[in-house]
Amino acid sequence: MKNVKDKAKNYVVSKLRLPLNLQMFADEPPGQGGEPGAGGDGGSGGQPAGGSAGGDEPPAITLEAVQSFLNADEKGKSWLNSFADTRVTEAIKTYETKTLPKKVQYEIAKRYPPETPEQKQMRELKEQLDQIQRDKQMSDMRNFALTEAGKLGVPSDLVGYLLGENEDATKTNLQTVKSVIDTQVESMVNERLKRSSRDPKDPTPPGDALTLEKLKSMSTAEVAELDPAEVDRVLSGK
Repeated sequence: MKNVKDKAKNYVVSKLRLPLNLQMFADEPPGQGGEPGAGGDGGSGGQPAGGSAGGDEPPAITLEAVQSFLNADEKGKSWLNSFADTRVTEAIKTYETKTLPKKVQYEIAKRYPPETPEQKQMRELKEQLDQIQRDKQMSDMRNFALTEAGKLGVPSDLVGYLLGENEDATKTNLQTVKSVIDTQVESMVNERLKRSSRDPKDPTPPGDALTLEKLKSMSTAEVAELDPAEVDRVLSGK
């Protein structure tokens, strides 16, 4: 508050031209220096207070004058508001850079105190056990997927990409891939048969009927040697 008053005082000094009572600084009390116009060695006589001799002196400043200037004068109010805003901004910056980080660190330490050696050991042990359990679950799931893939005829090298969160999800993934493979095989067989221009051989001998499983196990060259009508019968499920 003292800084505000001092700065306001200096500002008012430059703006106000209040009459200065020079008698306040005289060596003798008022009235003892001779009557006005009484004359002296220089014949100049007494000089009224606040005359030209004191014209260059700074005006007298009072608390009432400063308060009046800051509260009533537009320039005074503008200066005071600007000064107050500056001080508030500086205070906020000081709080953000010095006080706030300490409070944040204190609150973090309060909520999450440092681990004791025993707590650290227990945490690391729990993490190791959790990792062992996850590895075992992954191994069990892979073995299950390999078994199911063998049943469905899905290549084993695709199993690693088809593992799900549980057995049901894994089995669904395998069945989806099998359906895609079957559709692709059927499409390739039909395309090969359409392109074949040879005379078909005799139908498959009795007792060795062609099935879809046998057809899938054959190479492209072997399929091309079959009777297209027999292949169509197998693919159509007749």
